[in-house]
Amino acid sequence: MSGSDKQNAMKYLILFTFLISCSDSFTQVKQVRQDKPYLVRLMDDVGYNYNVINDSLCQVVFKGDTLKLYQVNILHFEDMVIIYVNLTREGEVQKIPVELNQKNMQKVLHYNIHFDYLKFGVERSNGDFFVRADILTQELNAKILRRFIDQVGRAANEIYPEMTAGN
Repeated sequence: MSGSDKQNAMKYLILFTFLISCSDSFTQVKQVRQDKPYLVRLMDDVGYNYNVINDSLCQVVFKGDTLKLYQVNILHFEDMVIIYVNLTREGEVQKIPVELNQKNMQKVLHYNIHFDYLKFGVERSNGDFFVRADILTQELNAKILRRFIDQVGRAANEIYPEMTAGN
């Protein structure tokens, strides 16, 4: 073997060793990422600071002008991600509660038409008022999820003063 053949062989050996070590690192990173629950993996790519409550629930703290600090909840359930703000709870935290009177129920019906992808309603079991969006996970990615988190958060901040007017 000539000197240049030995150098080429050495280059290929170094390159091969480098590629093997990179593939092991990639496999380890991929394995760590796959060990995380679906929602946490998705939230890692959304770009918000978030709190993990459990494998299927995360929260993002929003700051608004009408709601000073409030929680946008992101829940993974079966084949859906549900993003919601419980305005009843947030109103209690703000010390200005939401009242579900006839006037506010008419506003809820209006909100359901005015905001395209969002739902506004009252929880049957406890009477809490919420703003929410439901998304199928089938084609969900971080960009779409962030857009929905933003919409739910902004809508909650926007309608809160209307739901508390007169309190």
